[in-house]
Amino acid sequence: MESRCLVVGSGISGIAAALDLAEKGKKVLLLEKTPWIGGKLSQLDFQFPNDACGMCQVYSLTSDDTVQFCLRRVLDHPFIEVLPLSELKEFRKTKGGFEVTVESKPRGVKQICTSCHKCVEACPVEVKDEFNVPTGKRKAIYIKYPLPYPDYYAIDFEKCTLCGECAKVCPVDAIDLKQKPSTKKYNVESIIWTAGFEEVDLSHLTEFGYGRFKNVITGVELERLLSQFGPTLGSLKRPGDGKTPTTIAFIQCVGSRDVKNPFCSSFCCMYSLKETRLLKKKYPDINVKVFYMDMRTFGKGHYRYWKTTDAEFVRCRVGSIEELPDGNLSIRYEDEEGKLKTDVFELVVLAQGAVSRKFQGVEPLKNSFIPVETNVEGFYYAGSAISPRDIEESIISAYAATSYADRGKKSRKNLKKFDLETQPVIILTRELDTKLKEKIYGRFGNFKIVEVTYLREEKELKQLEKKIEAPFVLVNGYPYTLLGRLREYFHPLYFELVNVYELTDGQVLSLIESAITKLKNRIIPEFEETKIPNRILVIGGGVAGLSAASKLSEHGFQVTIVEKSEKLGGNALRIRKQIDGRDVQKWLGELIEKVERDKNISILYKTQVVNVTGNIGDFEVHLRTGQEFKKKNFGAIVVATGASEYRPEEYLYGKNPNVVTQLEFEELLHGKSIKPQVVTMIQCVGSRNDKHPYCSRVCCTDAIKNALHIKELSPETEVYILARDIVMYGEKEVFYREAREKGIIFLKFREGEEPKVSERDGKIVVNVFDSSIGRNIEIETDYLVLSAGIAPNQDNKKLKELLSIDMDEDGFLSGINPKFNPLESKKPGIFVVGLARSPKAIEESILEAHAAASRIVTELGQKALTPRKFVSIVHERKCAGCGFCVDVCPYGARYIDEEFLVAKVIPSICQGCGLCTNVCPSGAAELVGVEDKSVMEILGLI
Repeated sequence: MESRCLVVGSGISGIAAALDLAEKGKKVLLLEKTPWIGGKLSQLDFQFPNDACGMCQVYSLTSDDTVQFCLRRVLDHPFIEVLPLSELKEFRKTKGGFEVTVESKPRGVKQICTSCHKCVEACPVEVKDEFNVPTGKRKAIYIKYPLPYPDYYAIDFEKCTLCGECAKVCPVDAIDLKQKPSTKKYNVESIIWTAGFEEVDLSHLTEFGYGRFKNVITGVELERLLSQFGPTLGSLKRPGDGKTPTTIAFIQCVGSRDVKNPFCSSFCCMYSLKETRLLKKKYPDINVKVFYMDMRTFGKGHYRYWKTTDAEFVRCRVGSIEELPDGNLSIRYEDEEGKLKTDVFELVVLAQGAVSRKFQGVEPLKNSFIPVETNVEGFYYAGSAISPRDIEESIISAYAATSYADRGKKSRKNLKKFDLETQPVIILTRELDTKLKEKIYGRFGNFKIVEVTYLREEKELKQLEKKIEAPFVLVNGYPYTLLGRLREYFHPLYFELVNVYELTDGQVLSLIESAITKLKNRIIPEFEETKIPNRILVIGGGVAGLSAASKLSEHGFQVTIVEKSEKLGGNALRIRKQIDGRDVQKWLGELIEKVERDKNISILYKTQVVNVTGNIGDFEVHLRTGQEFKKKNFGAIVVATGASEYRPEEYLYGKNPNVVTQLEFEELLHGKSIKPQVVTMIQCVGSRNDKHPYCSRVCCTDAIKNALHIKELSPETEVYILARDIVMYGEKEVFYREAREKGIIFLKFREGEEPKVSERDGKIVVNVFDSSIGRNIEIETDYLVLSAGIAPNQDNKKLKELLSIDMDEDGFLSGINPKFNPLESKKPGIFVVGLARSPKAIEESILEAHAAASRIVTELGQKALTPRKFVSIVHERKCAGCGFCVDVCPYGARYIDEEFLVAKVIPSICQGCGLCTNVCPSGAAELVGVEDKSVMEILGLI
């Protein structure tokens, strides 16, 4: 029986997991409980921290003939079977994995639907649109948004009256009002649960007026109001009266960090900042005020994003909202100085909390450092199903989960090719308009024209494969949804697609002529496949490096770890326990022992990388151990060089022995018995300032962890934590509450009013203005503990040049896209993980390491790399060897052959961007698929 993996949920983590597994050669069953894929992602137009989209970046750069489609519209891969309106009801463990029971609801519309919209016009039932909230309307038969996937209609049977008007007008008989729910069993080898999160029900929070006051909306509702595809087509109009508001309030932590939902939802602060920026960009004169408790901007680039957001920020928790007769909203609150104030706003936006959706009875594995693992072997969590998280972390966890869910190698089949000298065939699918077909026959009567069905099912494509013996032009209503299926049978250079969607008949005829011209002039390059060495280089022997090496070894790769010191473990050697009590040293010791015993892993101590040449599949790396030099070849490189603790220059550090960092204090607590009367901690030392404008992410957790430990050792000790914000995101919030309950005192100070530290009579004295009570506090303390931030390694600049990768403004190394492709560098085959990329906790570094390992398996888990469809070639007789094309190539896919002094292409790396063709002064560079002769002929120039 054919093995496959089950992915439950088609948000960004489900999409990423399904694509990654499919590109590994694994068959995937993707369940989605709604009629279309996309989850919450489909409602978002822009993403922080770059206010851009970039969902197409999820596709692998090195996959065969990858076309960068928007994931809202297309998830068409030959190895992915999408089951909309389906849910996992139960599973049973079997010898080879699981037997799962899937329940599917009726769609009411068959796959032959051509999305002609006639049914919508005929439907008499209008209901509230849950996608285009808060004011959008839709019919009982509907489509989620323009060009979704799957690209056809569905019926909401809960709202449908079964009047049958839609069936009467359907031109292809696609309506089936008699469909019934069905249940089916499948055998799968693993399950990845990516069901995401659900928003907290706000009905019990009556003080905010949601559902009662028309001009109180949620963040998602504002997102849709700002969208060009939203209910107001991008024009901001408040629901109450359609007026464009000039004053807007954002209220954070609504449904989070309270008694009912004690956790922080992690992404709400950044989400509100993003919407504020979108508002100000579109309506510069709008006044925005953000009410918050702690601003948790802990991700890569997030703090800088906050500091460049134009809004007024007020630290408080809003008590209540009142609606005024004109629809405006009155907010009463107590400001940081303790004064009661009342402000009036025309629109209020609530940052609605979120809770994870988990499968009943499946829980995260206790004491594990790997969040994707559960108490059921073979069942993995990813994305916000672990805990609410943003897109970047959802994708990373999805890739980490696939590293566990699949152990297979990527396989390829021989695709059908044709003789390009033969005349192309024109293929018309059944849904095309009759008049258009007549015009096609009239214009192209000398060509063979074949009419087929809808090509929606595998049996139809198999019949087409047997039937067609020449290059072909497929004319279809939306052919790009078929591209993945076609690529399973036909080599992509031997067919062209013509999309008739929203085009005139004349335009379609012109496109068919262009497609025939392209096939007639198609160049089929003869490239050798790039052989891949089964060796991976991991630079750095800390937690991230060790985790990546171990995971790659499990997948059959030979791994070399280069460690510049004389021992493994990195920064984790200084950490005793996690805040929840997990023993770091025990776990780390077991990991190091596992790596040292692994026959697939070799470790080079006191070794550094001194030179790197080549590309993915064939990196030549020069190593130096002392005075000895070695040269080795690797298929890919993982950069896990870590970071370092900031060495404070402030607060008497280095001058008074009782002024220590959190890491030093942790070692002190575990090294000897101390019972100080007073301990004071200062947060953000070396973070969130002008020199280091980023949050170091772990400092607040470390402070509260050590503070709770002190209280265990000495309950009578007074502990003070001085901070601007306490960043305890996700489930860590419960420890913040526990700390307050155990008497740990938190004092808040403002930026620019940092604490002052001095010595008096041999004692350390801390003075701070507590903004929450509006007065100065003096603390005479036995220990002053500085929460020193994480500083980038000084070697990063050298690594940036050595590896031809990017470094961000803060000095950390970077991936291609901060949201959708965060780990892969701009140099294909080089991945950056752990602290080398940004500050993070141990379990987060492990997830990144496993995710990078999974991507390497995806891209290199085969015997050779093959070229893509759109790839550049060189006409050597025309080439002057000037090197312009080499200089502009962003992927390092071109070089100068020193013997013949002509440019050469590494086809497995070339991404077909066309920059080389633009700069080549002699016309020697040409792009396959967009051949010069075809372009000139189409334009009528030859």
